[in-house]
Amino acid sequence: MVDPPAFALIFDRHAAIVRRFVARRVTAEDIDDIVAETFRIAFERRAAFGEHYPTADHWLLGVAGNVIRRRQRSWTRHAAAMRRLSGRATADLDPLLSVPQRLDASAQAALLVDTLEQLRPDDREVLLLVAWEQLTPTEIGIVLDVPAATVRTRLHRARQQIRQALGATGADEDGEVMTDGKR
Repeated sequence: MVDPPAFALIFDRHAAIVRRFVARRVTAEDIDDIVAETFRIAFERRAAFGEHYPTADHWLLGVAGNVIRRRQRSWTRHAAAMRRLSGRATADLDPLLSVPQRLDASAQAALLVDTLEQLRPDDREVLLLVAWEQLTPTEIGIVLDVPAATVRTRLHRARQQIRQALGATGADEDGEVMTDGKR
């Protein structure tokens, strides 16, 4: 991946994945800048891409994550946007939900955003990589350059905090979350 034409192929193959990764973490007006910066840095450091990365997208997601952290985009800003939108997607997509269910979903969404905001940044990042990117702990370890066991520990800790905050004790046979032993 040393010559520029070869790197152009990497960009063509992986730009959409990097863009999706970035779009889930920053405001719309920042996406293009961060994607561009990610590929600029990746091009400058293309010699660092080695055989320990199974695919270029894992390496590029790691670079993108570093760009986002380095630019110090505030999770609080993102959380504020999520709060404004909490409950809207569910209500807009499923008109069959009753008003009380919509209100409950909205309250749960706001609580979830607050809980995500309170997670340790490393735990939150692992949880979001699983939820949004659907990566495995091994893949996340590659992206974050940490052992898979560390990823599993962070994921477990994040899930525990989410469960505690939402009061979830399990799911019934229909897959509905039960709280305090009740539906």
